[in-house]
This record gives sequence, structure tokens and C-alpha cells, in this order.
Amino acid sequence: MVDLVGDCHADRVGQPSAALPECKPLECRNVALDAENAERWREFFARLEAALADGATLAPYVRHRLQQRHEAVARFLDKHLPEASK
Repeated sequence: MVDLVGDCHADRVGQPSAALPECKPLECRNVALDAENAERWREFFARLEAALADGATLAPYVRHRLQQRHEAVARFLDKHLPEASK
């Protein structure tokens, strides 16, 4: 039998439930978005873009990490909310 619970779930009293501290939505193949958290991802993406647009105030390492996060979120949005990253 195939285990459909996945690595992000813990078995608690016989019932699968999410292990939220270990949740990595950008890497999860089972991510599900509702209207509210989809909007939060769009807002987060916009904040990343705004931070990167003001590059003069960012240290090189911080800019690099923000750019990596921006790219990861863009891939996530392209996959789950294609209209959000345009």
C-alpha cells in the first residue's frame, strides 16, 4: 500500500496531521492554496520585489539571499498561481 501521508505529516493517535514546524511550502509537492493564503504569497512576492528594487541600501549578501528567495517564490507562484508572478 502506498503511503499518501508524506514526510510532512506526523501520525498522532492514528490520525495523520501536518507537522507545521517542518512545513516547507516552496518545496512541497502537496501544497494546497486557498484564496487567503494565495493572496499572502502575492503580497510576500511584491515585498520581495520592492526590497530588491531598492538595491542601494542592501548589503551584497542580503541582496543575494533576497534574490534567491525571490526566484524560489517566483517558481512557486508560476507553478501554483501563474498570474501572480507576472
